[in-house]
Amino acid sequence: MKKVLGFLWSKFSHNWWLKVLAIVISTVMWFMITNNENPVGDMTFYDVPVNIVNESHITQMEKTYDILSGEAIDVVVKGRTSALAALEESDIIVTADFDKISMTGNVPIDVTIQGQNGKDIEVVRKSNDYMKLSIEDYSFKEYKVSVDTIGEPAEGYVKGNIEVSPSVITISGTKTQLSRIRKVAVTVVLDDLAGNTTLSLKPIAYDNDNEVINSDKLDLSVSTVQVTANIYKTKTVNIYGYTLGEVAEGYELGSVLCYPSTIEIAGTTEDLKEIGYNLKAYVDVTGATQDVEKSVRVDDLIDETLYPSVVILTDDATVVVKAGVTEQQQKELTLSAADIAIQGLGEGLKADIRSLTTRKVVVKATRGWLEGLTISGISPAIDLSDITVPGRYMIPVTFADYQGIDILTDVTAVILVEPVEPGEKGAED
Repeated sequence: MKKVLGFLWSKFSHNWWLKVLAIVISTVMWFMITNNENPVGDMTFYDVPVNIVNESHITQMEKTYDILSGEAIDVVVKGRTSALAALEESDIIVTADFDKISMTGNVPIDVTIQGQNGKDIEVVRKSNDYMKLSIEDYSFKEYKVSVDTIGEPAEGYVKGNIEVSPSVITISGTKTQLSRIRKVAVTVVLDDLAGNTTLSLKPIAYDNDNEVINSDKLDLSVSTVQVTANIYKTKTVNIYGYTLGEVAEGYELGSVLCYPSTIEIAGTTEDLKEIGYNLKAYVDVTGATQDVEKSVRVDDLIDETLYPSVVILTDDATVVVKAGVTEQQQKELTLSAADIAIQGLGEGLKADIRSLTTRKVVVKATRGWLEGLTISGISPAIDLSDITVPGRYMIPVTFADYQGIDILTDVTAVILVEPVEPGEKGAED
């Protein structure tokens, strides 16, 4: 053994300085090669969320907090390229321990690297060293839950009223947090809905910029509210005009029209069925001597106590009901015996009109009726149904009873009724 050691020492001691130099050069070359192939570098992770621990340190004091800064930070780490390449954001653990909070509301932010590469990674910089808190007493406020809708119901349906229960909720938090709340709302997606739909939705708080406020910082009295969306079927109904009272003497009521004559409504199937397809709008024409117009509110056409679900979809807020009123005029028509129809003459008798008390028949009507009216248009006739024996008779002439036309003249005809001679044709032949 001594001979072996002696041999080795003799070999090493011979030109020893060359051997040491070789070792140094080899070591330097190894470091150079290592740095070239796996150099040291850094990497930045942005907006890494800060995990809060020991939050009960504040809540046990019946206080709440608002994070002013330090909710997320940027972290710069340093290490070999191979280690950095294997590093995931989930390996970076960022925490704020509320047990370490200072009197000014600052909580130190600690960063650790976990995993097998953690020992080769060094944290060199973070954008925030502290999480800044605003600590306040709990406060609460009541808010009405409003409804936002998106989308459109199924074809032939429209959005009706939307009910929320509870409609008012209580929100607890800091005064700073509560002061940021502009509204509390739920969002209902209407796409392809038909009929009534009940949903369970989470109320969301929004700030003045319509941005969602982090609900983790707020305590809502309920986690969800029940929302009933009434989706109504649509229907087109007609509006017809009707009059109240009578026009002045010597005047006549003409057409009664409505503008618009139809409206679009929506409601439950039951209410729409009961309403039918016609609505009535009234205008008072008592004593009228000229056309009368009246504006009727569309809402007044449907009794909301009878049909609570029905809504008006037409943009027009009112319906105009117009009643035409025309002054009556007179016209003189000439009557002859040939114009008079003989009716009801018995078998075996014949009749001959010998004379008339007057041949001038005065007719009273509106201009529209009188224009083009002839004696045949009022159908003059005499009725001989009660005449059974020959003789001379005075029979009143009758005229057709047309609404809007008044016959002002009474006419009587002198009629000679005779038996039909053998071989002679009677009046009915």
